[in-house]
Amino acid sequence: NYRMKPLIIKETVATPLIEFDLDAKKFVLEGCSRPEDVRDFYAPIIKWLNDFKEAITDEIRNDHQDNPLVFRFKFDYFN
Repeated sequence: NYRMKPLIIKETVATPLIEFDLDAKKFVLEGCSRPEDVRDFYAPIIKWLNDFKEAITDEIRNDHQDNPLVFRFKFDYFN
């Protein structure tokens, strides 16, 4: 059975809340996105998504056919 560690990054005045949790079927980016160093902030998020893409198996695809994964993007400001 596949397990992937959730990625949780708390919201700040300049960065959004990130909650990527496969087990909870929760994928949220929410808040203000104007980090001082965009690459530094988004690097672990991109890594998590790339790891997720590489880890997708037929078992995961089958588990989520009838219950698709939903990503929610809700930005107050995106720069």
